[in-house]
Amino acid sequence: MSGTLTALGLSFLERYTALALGIASTIVLSRILTPEDTGLFSIGVALTALLAQFRDFGVGTILIQTKDLTDDKFRTTLGVSAITALLIMTVIVLGSGPAGDFYEDPGVTRVMLVTALSFAVIPFNSIVMFWLRRQMQFTALCQMTITGALCHAATGVGLALLDFGYMSLAWATVANSVGTALVAFFYRPRQFSYVPSLKEWRTIASLGLYQTVASMCQEIALRSADLLTGRALGMAAVGHLSRANGLVSLVNQSLIAAIMPVALSLFALKQRSGDLLGVAYLRGLGLMTAVAWPAFAFLGLMAFPLIRILFGDQWDVAVEPARLIALAAMVSCLGVLHPIVYQATGSMRQLMNVQLLVTPLKLAVLFGSVRFGLPAVAAGLIVNSVIDVAISQVAVNRIVGTRLVELGAATWKSLVATIASAAGPLLVLVYLPPTPDQLWQPLILAALGGGLGWLGALFALRHPIVGELLKLLPRVRRTK
Repeated sequence: MSGTLTALGLSFLERYTALALGIASTIVLSRILTPEDTGLFSIGVALTALLAQFRDFGVGTILIQTKDLTDDKFRTTLGVSAITALLIMTVIVLGSGPAGDFYEDPGVTRVMLVTALSFAVIPFNSIVMFWLRRQMQFTALCQMTITGALCHAATGVGLALLDFGYMSLAWATVANSVGTALVAFFYRPRQFSYVPSLKEWRTIASLGLYQTVASMCQEIALRSADLLTGRALGMAAVGHLSRANGLVSLVNQSLIAAIMPVALSLFALKQRSGDLLGVAYLRGLGLMTAVAWPAFAFLGLMAFPLIRILFGDQWDVAVEPARLIALAAMVSCLGVLHPIVYQATGSMRQLMNVQLLVTPLKLAVLFGSVRFGLPAVAAGLIVNSVIDVAISQVAVNRIVGTRLVELGAATWKSLVATIASAAGPLLVLVYLPPTPDQLWQPLILAALGGGLGWLGALFALRHPIVGELLKLLPRVRRTK
Protein backbone atom coordinates (compact mmCIF):
# COMPACT_ATOMS: atom_id res chain seq x y z
CA MET A 1 0.00 0.00 0.00
CA SER A 2 2.87 2.36 0.78
CA GLY A 3 4.23 1.99 -2.75
CA THR A 4 0.78 2.54 -4.24
CA LEU A 5 0.22 5.72 -2.24
CA THR A 6 3.63 7.04 -3.28
CA ALA A 7 2.90 6.25 -6.92
CA LEU A 8 -0.47 7.99 -6.69
CA GLY A 9 1.14 10.99 -5.02
CA LEU A 10 3.71 11.32 -7.79
CA SER A 11 1.08 10.79 -10.46
CA PHE A 12 -1.10 13.51 -8.96
CA LEU A 13 1.91 15.83 -8.69
CA GLU A 14 2.63 15.20 -12.37
CA ARG A 15 -0.93 15.83 -13.48
CA TYR A 16 -1.61 18.82 -11.24
CA THR A 17 1.58 20.56 -12.28
CA ALA A 18 0.86 19.92 -15.95
CA LEU A 19 -2.74 20.97 -15.38
CA ALA A 20 -1.69 24.22 -13.71
CA LEU A 21 0.59 25.03 -16.63
CA GLY A 22 -2.16 24.12 -19.08
CA ILE A 23 -4.74 26.28 -17.33
CA ALA A 24 -2.38 29.23 -17.13
CA SER A 25 -1.53 29.04 -20.82
CA THR A 26 -5.18 28.49 -21.78
CA ILE A 27 -6.26 31.57 -19.82
CA VAL A 28 -3.77 33.63 -21.79
CA LEU A 29 -4.42 31.99 -25.15
CA SER A 30 -8.20 32.29 -24.80
CA ARG A 31 -7.81 36.04 -24.67
CA ILE A 32 -5.47 36.18 -27.66
CA LEU A 33 -6.88 33.58 -30.04
CA THR A 34 -10.39 33.66 -31.47
CA PRO A 35 -12.93 30.79 -31.47
CA GLU A 36 -12.14 30.38 -35.19
CA ASP A 37 -8.43 29.94 -34.39
CA THR A 38 -9.18 27.32 -31.76
CA GLY A 39 -11.66 25.53 -34.01
CA LEU A 40 -9.25 25.42 -36.93
CA PHE A 41 -6.51 23.91 -34.79
CA SER A 42 -8.99 21.41 -33.30
CA ILE A 43 -9.93 20.19 -36.78
CA GLY A 44 -6.31 19.80 -37.89
CA VAL A 45 -5.22 17.99 -34.75
CA ALA A 46 -8.34 15.78 -34.79
CA LEU A 47 -7.43 14.48 -38.25
CA THR A 48 -3.84 13.88 -37.12
CA ALA A 49 -5.01 12.13 -33.97
CA LEU A 50 -7.08 9.66 -35.98
CA LEU A 51 -3.98 8.43 -37.77
CA ALA A 52 -1.95 8.54 -34.57
CA GLN A 53 -3.88 5.53 -33.26
CA PHE A 54 -1.77 3.31 -35.49
CA ARG A 55 1.47 4.32 -33.77
CA ASP A 56 1.13 1.95 -30.78
CA PHE A 57 0.06 -1.23 -32.61
CA GLY A 58 0.31 -3.38 -29.49
CA VAL A 59 3.61 -1.96 -28.27
CA GLY A 60 2.14 -0.64 -25.03
CA THR A 61 0.42 -3.91 -24.21
CA ILE A 62 3.62 -5.90 -24.79
CA LEU A 63 5.76 -3.58 -22.67
CA ILE A 64 3.32 -3.49 -19.76
CA GLN A 65 1.52 -6.83 -19.79
CA THR A 66 4.10 -9.41 -20.95
CA LYS A 67 5.69 -11.43 -18.15
CA ASP A 68 9.04 -11.95 -19.87
CA LEU A 69 10.29 -8.84 -21.64
CA THR A 70 13.32 -9.93 -23.64
CA ASP A 71 15.77 -7.82 -25.61
CA ASP A 72 14.29 -9.12 -28.87
CA LYS A 73 10.80 -8.05 -27.83
CA PHE A 74 12.03 -4.63 -26.77
CA ARG A 75 13.91 -4.09 -30.03
CA THR A 76 10.86 -5.21 -31.97
CA THR A 77 8.67 -2.67 -30.18
CA LEU A 78 11.15 -0.02 -31.26
CA GLY A 79 11.17 -1.26 -34.85
CA VAL A 80 7.39 -1.49 -35.12
CA SER A 81 7.00 1.96 -33.56
CA ALA A 82 9.49 3.53 -35.96
CA ILE A 83 7.86 1.99 -39.04
CA THR A 84 4.32 2.96 -38.02
CA ALA A 85 5.42 6.51 -37.17
CA LEU A 86 7.04 6.92 -40.58
CA LEU A 87 3.92 5.61 -42.32
CA ILE A 88 1.69 7.92 -40.29
CA MET A 89 3.81 10.97 -41.10
CA THR A 90 3.65 10.09 -44.80
CA VAL A 91 -0.14 9.71 -44.77
CA ILE A 92 -0.58 12.97 -42.86
CA VAL A 93 1.57 14.87 -45.34
CA LEU A 94 -0.25 13.36 -48.34
CA GLY A 95 -3.68 13.86 -46.78
CA SER A 96 -3.19 17.39 -45.48
CA GLY A 97 -3.99 19.01 -48.83
CA PRO A 98 -7.28 17.17 -49.44
CA ALA A 99 -8.27 17.83 -45.80
CA GLY A 100 -7.76 21.56 -46.29
CA ASP A 101 -9.83 21.43 -49.46
CA PHE A 102 -12.64 19.52 -47.72
CA TYR A 103 -12.93 22.13 -44.96
CA GLU A 104 -12.23 24.96 -47.43
CA ASP A 105 -9.45 26.33 -45.24
CA PRO A 106 -5.69 25.99 -45.95
CA GLY A 107 -5.06 26.41 -42.23
CA VAL A 108 -6.12 22.81 -41.70
CA THR A 109 -3.32 21.74 -44.05
CA ARG A 110 -0.74 23.84 -42.21
CA VAL A 111 -1.74 22.47 -38.79
CA MET A 112 -1.51 18.87 -40.02
CA LEU A 113 1.92 19.38 -41.59
CA VAL A 114 3.40 20.90 -38.44
CA THR A 115 1.86 18.46 -35.95
CA ALA A 116 3.14 15.58 -38.11
CA LEU A 117 6.66 16.52 -37.01
CA SER A 118 5.87 15.18 -33.54
CA PHE A 119 5.94 11.63 -34.91
CA ALA A 120 9.69 11.91 -35.33
CA VAL A 121 10.09 11.47 -31.55
CA ILE A 122 6.75 10.07 -30.35
CA PRO A 123 7.77 6.38 -30.82
CA PHE A 124 10.76 6.78 -28.52
CA ASN A 125 8.69 8.75 -25.98
CA SER A 126 5.97 6.09 -25.92
CA ILE A 127 8.36 3.17 -25.45
CA VAL A 128 10.14 4.81 -22.54
CA MET A 129 6.84 5.84 -20.92
CA PHE A 130 5.39 2.35 -21.16
CA TRP A 131 8.60 0.89 -19.74
CA LEU A 132 8.57 3.32 -16.82
CA ARG A 133 4.93 2.47 -16.09
CA ARG A 134 5.79 -1.22 -16.10
CA GLN A 135 8.52 -0.50 -13.54
CA MET A 136 6.26 1.97 -11.68
CA GLN A 137 8.96 4.65 -11.91
CA PHE A 138 6.55 7.54 -11.53
CA THR A 139 9.22 10.06 -10.55
CA ALA A 140 10.68 9.85 -14.04
CA LEU A 141 7.22 9.96 -15.62
CA CYS A 142 6.47 13.06 -13.58
CA GLN A 143 9.58 14.81 -14.89
CA MET A 144 8.79 13.86 -18.49
CA THR A 145 5.23 15.16 -18.34
CA ILE A 146 6.10 18.41 -16.58
CA THR A 147 8.94 19.16 -18.99
CA GLY A 148 6.65 18.59 -21.96
CA ALA A 149 3.95 20.79 -20.42
CA LEU A 150 6.46 23.59 -19.80
CA CYS A 151 7.63 23.47 -23.40
CA HIS A 152 4.04 23.42 -24.64
CA ALA A 153 2.94 26.39 -22.54
CA ALA A 154 6.00 28.53 -23.26
CA THR A 155 5.88 27.88 -27.00
CA GLY A 156 2.13 28.35 -27.34
CA VAL A 157 1.93 31.58 -25.39
CA GLY A 158 5.15 32.98 -26.85
CA LEU A 159 4.13 32.40 -30.46
CA ALA A 160 0.58 33.62 -29.85
CA LEU A 161 1.96 36.90 -28.49
CA LEU A 162 4.04 37.12 -31.68
CA ASP A 163 0.80 36.86 -33.68
CA PHE A 164 1.25 33.31 -34.97
CA GLY A 165 -2.49 32.68 -34.42
CA TYR A 166 -3.67 29.08 -34.60
CA MET A 167 -0.20 27.92 -35.64
CA SER A 168 1.09 28.75 -32.17
CA LEU A 169 -0.94 25.77 -30.92
CA ALA A 170 0.47 23.50 -33.62
CA TRP A 171 4.08 24.39 -32.81
CA ALA A 172 3.34 24.01 -29.09
CA THR A 173 2.35 20.40 -29.77
CA VAL A 174 5.73 19.75 -31.40
CA ALA A 175 7.54 21.46 -28.53
CA ASN A 176 5.76 19.20 -26.05
CA SER A 177 7.00 16.06 -27.83
CA VAL A 178 10.56 17.34 -28.13
CA GLY A 179 10.74 18.38 -24.46
CA THR A 180 9.42 15.00 -23.36
CA ALA A 181 11.94 13.22 -25.59
CA LEU A 182 14.87 15.00 -23.93
CA VAL A 183 13.89 13.63 -20.52
CA ALA A 184 12.97 10.23 -21.95
CA PHE A 185 16.47 9.87 -23.36
CA PHE A 186 17.92 10.29 -19.88
CA TYR A 187 15.60 7.65 -18.33
CA ARG A 188 15.68 5.14 -21.18
CA PRO A 189 16.19 1.51 -20.09
CA ARG A 190 19.88 0.87 -20.71
CA GLN A 191 19.75 -2.91 -20.42
CA PHE A 192 18.18 -3.20 -23.87
CA SER A 193 19.63 -2.61 -27.30
CA TYR A 194 18.26 0.27 -29.38
CA VAL A 195 18.88 -1.34 -32.74
CA PRO A 196 15.38 -1.71 -34.25
CA SER A 197 14.25 -5.24 -35.07
CA LEU A 198 11.17 -7.07 -36.33
CA LYS A 199 12.12 -10.49 -34.96
CA GLU A 200 9.15 -10.74 -32.58
CA TRP A 201 6.69 -8.95 -34.85
CA ARG A 202 4.20 -11.83 -34.75
CA THR A 203 3.85 -11.50 -30.98
CA ILE A 204 3.15 -7.80 -31.25
CA ALA A 205 0.93 -8.11 -34.32
CA SER A 206 -1.34 -10.62 -32.57
CA LEU A 207 -2.25 -7.93 -30.03
CA GLY A 208 -1.55 -4.92 -32.19
CA LEU A 209 -4.23 -5.63 -34.77
CA TYR A 210 -6.96 -5.82 -32.15
CA GLN A 211 -5.70 -2.81 -30.21
CA THR A 212 -5.21 -0.66 -33.29
CA VAL A 213 -8.70 -1.34 -34.63
CA ALA A 214 -10.19 -0.66 -31.19
CA SER A 215 -8.17 2.55 -30.75
CA MET A 216 -9.13 3.75 -34.20
CA CYS A 217 -12.81 3.18 -33.48
CA GLN A 218 -12.53 5.02 -30.16
CA GLU A 219 -10.73 7.94 -31.75
CA ILE A 220 -13.23 8.18 -34.61
CA ALA A 221 -16.07 8.37 -32.10
CA LEU A 222 -14.16 10.89 -29.97
CA ARG A 223 -13.10 13.21 -32.80
CA SER A 224 -16.24 12.92 -34.91
CA ALA A 225 -17.99 15.60 -32.86
CA ASP A 226 -15.33 18.15 -33.84
CA LEU A 227 -15.08 16.96 -37.43
CA LEU A 228 -18.82 16.91 -38.08
CA THR A 229 -19.35 20.20 -36.28
CA GLY A 230 -16.62 21.89 -38.30
CA ARG A 231 -18.15 20.78 -41.57
CA ALA A 232 -21.78 21.54 -40.65
CA LEU A 233 -21.56 24.51 -38.27
CA GLY A 234 -18.18 26.15 -38.97
CA MET A 235 -14.85 26.67 -37.22
CA ALA A 236 -16.21 28.99 -34.53
CA ALA A 237 -18.66 26.30 -33.41
CA VAL A 238 -15.78 23.80 -33.18
CA GLY A 239 -13.87 26.33 -31.09
CA HIS A 240 -16.75 26.68 -28.63
CA LEU A 241 -17.18 22.90 -28.47
CA SER A 242 -13.46 22.59 -27.80
CA ARG A 243 -13.66 25.09 -24.95
CA ALA A 244 -16.64 23.26 -23.45
CA ASN A 245 -14.70 20.01 -23.63
CA GLY A 246 -11.66 21.80 -22.22
CA LEU A 247 -13.56 22.87 -19.13
CA VAL A 248 -14.81 19.35 -18.43
CA SER A 249 -11.39 17.87 -19.16
CA LEU A 250 -10.05 19.72 -16.12
CA VAL A 251 -11.44 16.85 -14.04
CA ASN A 252 -10.09 14.24 -16.43
CA GLN A 253 -6.62 15.74 -16.34
CA SER A 254 -6.50 16.44 -12.61
CA LEU A 255 -8.19 13.31 -11.25
CA ILE A 256 -8.85 10.50 -13.71
CA ALA A 257 -5.71 10.87 -15.82
CA ALA A 258 -3.58 10.90 -12.67
CA ILE A 259 -5.04 7.62 -11.45
CA MET A 260 -5.00 5.77 -14.78
CA PRO A 261 -1.22 5.10 -15.12
CA VAL A 262 -1.01 3.80 -11.55
CA ALA A 263 -4.14 1.70 -11.97
CA LEU A 264 -2.84 0.20 -15.21
CA SER A 265 0.47 -0.74 -13.60
CA LEU A 266 -1.26 -2.27 -10.57
CA PHE A 267 -3.80 -4.20 -12.64
CA ALA A 268 -1.04 -5.55 -14.90
CA LEU A 269 1.01 -6.54 -11.84
CA LYS A 270 -1.95 -8.40 -10.34
CA GLN A 271 -2.60 -10.10 -13.67
CA ARG A 272 1.05 -11.22 -14.00
CA SER A 273 0.88 -12.53 -10.41
CA GLY A 274 -2.32 -14.47 -11.07
CA ASP A 275 -4.48 -12.40 -8.66
CA LEU A 276 -8.20 -11.85 -9.22
CA LEU A 277 -9.06 -8.43 -10.64
CA GLY A 278 -12.74 -8.24 -9.73
CA VAL A 279 -12.25 -6.93 -6.19
CA ALA A 280 -9.66 -4.39 -7.27
CA TYR A 281 -11.88 -3.24 -10.15
CA LEU A 282 -14.94 -2.68 -7.94
CA ARG A 283 -12.92 -0.88 -5.30
CA GLY A 284 -11.30 1.32 -7.92
CA LEU A 285 -14.68 2.16 -9.44
CA GLY A 286 -16.05 3.15 -6.04
CA LEU A 287 -13.09 5.39 -5.28
CA MET A 288 -13.10 6.94 -8.75
CA THR A 289 -16.78 7.86 -8.79
CA ALA A 290 -16.61 9.29 -5.27
CA VAL A 291 -14.26 12.00 -6.52
CA ALA A 292 -15.09 12.40 -10.21
CA TRP A 293 -18.89 12.50 -10.05
CA PRO A 294 -19.09 15.46 -7.62
CA ALA A 295 -16.39 17.30 -9.58
CA PHE A 296 -18.22 16.87 -12.89
CA ALA A 297 -21.49 17.92 -11.24
CA PHE A 298 -19.86 21.09 -9.91
CA LEU A 299 -18.40 21.95 -13.32
CA GLY A 300 -21.78 21.50 -14.97
CA LEU A 301 -23.65 23.63 -12.46
CA MET A 302 -21.02 26.37 -12.34
CA ALA A 303 -20.14 26.35 -16.05
CA PHE A 304 -20.99 30.02 -16.63
CA PRO A 305 -18.73 31.63 -13.97
CA LEU A 306 -15.93 29.14 -14.66
CA ILE A 307 -15.90 29.79 -18.41
CA ARG A 308 -16.12 33.57 -17.90
CA ILE A 309 -13.25 33.58 -15.40
CA LEU A 310 -10.99 31.14 -17.23
CA PHE A 311 -11.63 32.00 -20.87
CA GLY A 312 -13.35 35.39 -21.08
CA ASP A 313 -16.67 36.66 -22.42
CA GLN A 314 -16.06 35.63 -26.04
CA TRP A 315 -16.70 32.00 -25.02
CA ASP A 316 -20.22 32.32 -23.53
CA VAL A 317 -21.63 30.10 -26.29
CA ALA A 318 -19.68 27.21 -24.75
CA VAL A 319 -21.60 27.35 -21.46
CA GLU A 320 -24.64 25.25 -22.43
CA PRO A 321 -22.59 22.57 -24.24
CA ALA A 322 -20.26 22.39 -21.22
CA ARG A 323 -23.18 21.58 -18.92
CA LEU A 324 -24.29 18.73 -21.13
CA ILE A 325 -20.76 17.43 -21.66
CA ALA A 326 -20.26 17.36 -17.88
CA LEU A 327 -23.28 15.04 -17.62
CA ALA A 328 -21.84 12.87 -20.39
CA ALA A 329 -18.57 12.70 -18.47
CA MET A 330 -20.39 11.49 -15.35
CA VAL A 331 -21.79 8.59 -17.36
CA SER A 332 -18.41 7.88 -18.98
CA CYS A 333 -16.81 7.71 -15.54
CA LEU A 334 -18.47 4.32 -15.07
CA GLY A 335 -16.33 3.01 -17.92
CA VAL A 336 -13.09 4.81 -17.19
CA LEU A 337 -11.43 1.64 -15.88
CA HIS A 338 -12.55 -0.48 -18.83
CA PRO A 339 -9.50 0.23 -21.03
CA ILE A 340 -7.24 -0.67 -18.11
CA VAL A 341 -8.96 -4.03 -17.69
CA TYR A 342 -8.64 -4.82 -21.39
CA GLN A 343 -4.99 -3.80 -21.60
CA ALA A 344 -3.82 -5.30 -18.30
CA THR A 345 -5.40 -8.68 -19.10
CA GLY A 346 -4.44 -8.67 -22.78
CA SER A 347 -8.12 -8.85 -23.77
CA MET A 348 -7.64 -6.69 -26.83
CA ARG A 349 -9.87 -8.78 -29.08
CA GLN A 350 -12.81 -8.19 -26.73
CA LEU A 351 -12.04 -4.47 -26.77
CA MET A 352 -12.00 -4.48 -30.57
CA ASN A 353 -15.33 -6.29 -30.77
CA VAL A 354 -16.94 -3.82 -28.38
CA GLN A 355 -15.67 -0.81 -30.30
CA LEU A 356 -16.72 -2.24 -33.66
CA LEU A 357 -20.22 -2.53 -32.24
CA VAL A 358 -20.55 0.84 -30.48
CA THR A 359 -18.76 3.12 -32.96
CA PRO A 360 -21.39 2.97 -35.75
CA LEU A 361 -24.11 3.63 -33.17
CA LYS A 362 -22.27 6.65 -31.78
CA LEU A 363 -21.61 8.05 -35.25
CA ALA A 364 -25.29 7.70 -36.12
CA VAL A 365 -26.22 9.70 -33.02
CA LEU A 366 -23.82 12.52 -33.92
CA PHE A 367 -24.88 12.57 -37.57
CA GLY A 368 -28.45 13.04 -36.41
CA SER A 369 -27.71 15.67 -33.76
CA VAL A 370 -25.27 17.97 -35.57
CA ARG A 371 -27.98 19.41 -37.80
CA PHE A 372 -29.76 20.84 -34.75
CA GLY A 373 -26.86 22.95 -33.48
CA LEU A 374 -24.13 22.87 -30.86
CA PRO A 375 -26.26 22.01 -27.78
CA ALA A 376 -27.71 19.06 -29.70
CA VAL A 377 -24.18 17.80 -30.43
CA ALA A 378 -23.38 17.96 -26.71
CA ALA A 379 -26.63 16.13 -25.90
CA GLY A 380 -25.62 13.48 -28.42
CA LEU A 381 -22.44 12.93 -26.43
CA ILE A 382 -24.57 11.96 -23.42
CA VAL A 383 -26.35 9.31 -25.48
CA ASN A 384 -23.01 8.07 -26.80
CA SER A 385 -21.63 7.75 -23.28
CA VAL A 386 -24.57 5.57 -22.28
CA ILE A 387 -24.10 3.37 -25.35
CA ASP A 388 -20.36 2.99 -24.78
CA VAL A 389 -20.52 2.21 -21.06
CA ALA A 390 -23.50 -0.17 -21.29
CA ILE A 391 -22.07 -2.39 -24.02
CA SER A 392 -18.48 -2.33 -22.76
CA GLN A 393 -19.56 -3.20 -19.20
CA VAL A 394 -20.97 -6.53 -20.38
CA ALA A 395 -17.53 -7.52 -21.73
CA VAL A 396 -15.67 -6.26 -18.67
CA ASN A 397 -17.97 -8.18 -16.33
CA ARG A 398 -17.04 -11.38 -18.15
CA ILE A 399 -13.32 -10.63 -17.92
CA VAL A 400 -13.11 -9.75 -14.21
CA GLY A 401 -16.10 -11.79 -13.01
CA THR A 402 -18.24 -8.90 -11.72
CA ARG A 403 -22.03 -8.56 -11.82
CA LEU A 404 -24.33 -5.59 -12.33
CA VAL A 405 -25.58 -5.71 -8.75
CA GLU A 406 -21.99 -5.47 -7.52
CA LEU A 407 -21.45 -2.34 -9.59
CA GLY A 408 -24.43 -0.76 -7.88
CA ALA A 409 -23.13 -1.76 -4.47
CA ALA A 410 -19.73 -0.24 -5.29
CA THR A 411 -21.09 3.12 -6.47
CA TRP A 412 -24.33 3.94 -4.63
CA LYS A 413 -22.51 5.77 -1.85
CA SER A 414 -20.70 7.85 -4.47
CA LEU A 415 -24.06 8.76 -6.01
CA VAL A 416 -25.46 9.92 -2.67
CA ALA A 417 -22.30 11.94 -2.01
CA THR A 418 -22.66 13.54 -5.45
CA ILE A 419 -26.25 14.57 -4.74
CA ALA A 420 -25.17 16.03 -1.40
CA SER A 421 -22.32 17.93 -3.06
CA ALA A 422 -24.69 19.40 -5.67
CA ALA A 423 -27.07 20.84 -3.05
CA GLY A 424 -24.84 23.83 -2.30
CA PRO A 425 -24.30 24.90 -5.93
CA LEU A 426 -28.02 24.47 -6.64
CA LEU A 427 -28.95 26.77 -3.76
CA VAL A 428 -26.48 29.34 -5.06
CA LEU A 429 -28.02 29.18 -8.54
CA VAL A 430 -31.46 29.80 -7.03
CA TYR A 431 -30.67 32.55 -4.52
CA LEU A 432 -27.45 34.12 -5.83
CA PRO A 433 -27.14 33.26 -9.54
CA PRO A 434 -23.88 34.25 -11.25
CA THR A 435 -24.01 37.27 -13.55
CA PRO A 436 -21.35 38.95 -15.72
CA ASP A 437 -20.78 41.43 -12.89
CA GLN A 438 -20.91 38.86 -10.10
CA LEU A 439 -18.83 35.76 -10.75
CA TRP A 440 -16.49 35.07 -7.85
CA GLN A 441 -18.91 35.26 -4.92
CA PRO A 442 -21.39 32.65 -6.25
CA LEU A 443 -18.54 30.42 -7.36
CA ILE A 444 -16.79 30.49 -3.98
CA LEU A 445 -20.03 29.91 -2.07
CA ALA A 446 -20.93 27.03 -4.38
CA ALA A 447 -17.49 25.47 -3.91
CA LEU A 448 -17.68 25.75 -0.13
CA GLY A 449 -21.23 24.41 0.04
CA GLY A 450 -20.46 21.61 -2.38
CA GLY A 451 -17.28 20.62 -0.55
CA LEU A 452 -18.97 20.52 2.86
CA GLY A 453 -21.89 18.51 1.50
CA TRP A 454 -19.51 16.07 -0.16
CA LEU A 455 -17.33 15.52 2.91
CA GLY A 456 -20.36 15.25 5.20
CA ALA A 457 -21.94 12.58 3.02
CA LEU A 458 -18.69 10.61 2.68
CA PHE A 459 -18.18 10.43 6.45
CA ALA A 460 -21.86 9.78 7.18
CA LEU A 461 -21.94 6.91 4.70
CA ARG A 462 -18.49 5.63 5.69
CA HIS A 463 -17.44 5.62 2.08
CA PRO A 464 -14.29 3.52 1.38
CA ILE A 465 -12.47 6.63 0.20
CA VAL A 466 -12.57 7.97 3.78
CA GLY A 467 -10.44 5.05 4.91
CA GLU A 468 -7.95 5.74 2.11
CA LEU A 469 -7.76 9.40 3.10
CA LEU A 470 -7.20 8.51 6.75
CA LYS A 471 -4.34 6.19 5.76
CA LEU A 472 -2.60 9.18 4.21
CA LEU A 473 -2.62 11.23 7.44
CA PRO A 474 0.27 9.40 9.18
CA ARG A 475 2.36 9.76 6.02
CA VAL A 476 1.56 13.47 5.82
CA ARG A 477 2.55 13.93 9.49
CA ARG A 478 5.86 12.12 8.91
CA THR A 479 6.75 14.50 6.10
CA LYS A 480 6.36 17.56 8.30
